[in-house]
Amino acid sequence: MNRFFINKFSTSSLTLVVLFFFIIIATRQTLTSSLLTLYANQNFHWQSTILKSISLTKSGSVHWLQLVVQGKFPKFYLALHKNTNVLKINIIDANLNAKDIYLTPVLAKTTSSETPYSETLQDMGQNNPNLLAGINGGYFFINSSKKQHDQNCLGKHFPELTSQGVGDGLLIINNNAYATNCETNFFSEKYRTSIVQNTNQQWQIANIAPNTIPTGMVNGLGAGPGLINTINNKPQIAIHWEGIFSTFEFSANSAVILTLDSQHHTHVIFFTVDGSDKLAGMNAMEMANYIYTILPKTLHEQIISAMSMDQGHSTTMYVKNSNPQIVSNAAKDRSARDIFDGLFIAARA
Repeated sequence: MNRFFINKFSTSSLTLVVLFFFIIIATRQTLTSSLLTLYANQNFHWQSTILKSISLTKSGSVHWLQLVVQGKFPKFYLALHKNTNVLKINIIDANLNAKDIYLTPVLAKTTSSETPYSETLQDMGQNNPNLLAGINGGYFFINSSKKQHDQNCLGKHFPELTSQGVGDGLLIINNNAYATNCETNFFSEKYRTSIVQNTNQQWQIANIAPNTIPTGMVNGLGAGPGLINTINNKPQIAIHWEGIFSTFEFSANSAVILTLDSQHHTHVIFFTVDGSDKLAGMNAMEMANYIYTILPKTLHEQIISAMSMDQGHSTTMYVKNSNPQIVSNAAKDRSARDIFDGLFIAARA
């Protein structure tokens, strides 16, 4: 074999290897999304019992449900094929067509250099008397040492925007922008899932690009991943890999859901499941499965779309007229972590 043939063969082989490498990179996010969705479509055999059902407004526009839930891990868990822990779930169901309430994001107020833009969800609620119920918002990271890394926003640089780079997700409140969705990595989708309101006062869960303030948006809050979409008029579990490693976190968890009732009124649902890091709770796929299979029967509403919020110790639900006001439990001591933002149901004046 002459040297020319060897060199030509080697060059061709190298080209194929490089081409194959880029094909793997290009398809990895699609493959990962498909595997996450496949995981979320397993049968968990959920069984739920309602503990509380309380109206939070005189008109019945906002309702609070508390349930206990147990399921069974699917067979592909192998040695873990057994019942899940008994879990407690809290749900706020608000009719966005009602005239006495509205949905709004809220930004944490603390602005000290050591803990900028951080506040508990309960403090947010208590500082705004018109806020009836709320849930923790998007991902955040306070990089005081400049040596730590933000695992949910690997491409992030500090400081950024008007909130000192604390927020990892889009935050727009009454046309004022405080943060954008963070830069995604090469292996993930080029967007983060966000709940946004347009100038027609309509809310939707949408894919918003990083480092972008979308035009025509009055309010918005970014987190992710997306859990459920309506495709061809049919709701489907559709989890896309958005570069958020907390997607896999088995712990307390939270989600926001948009639904449609029998009168074609749009509802927003706040959803939390109690848990403890690596010991109890749900990851994003298990939560998507529960929302998709159980929630329509529980609420008698059709799911339009759903997205995950920040999870773990950040998981918090606030109910103004409850005692205690924090009804979720994400830590053994029931403590509530300072967070960057929240999403609230507010009473109109």
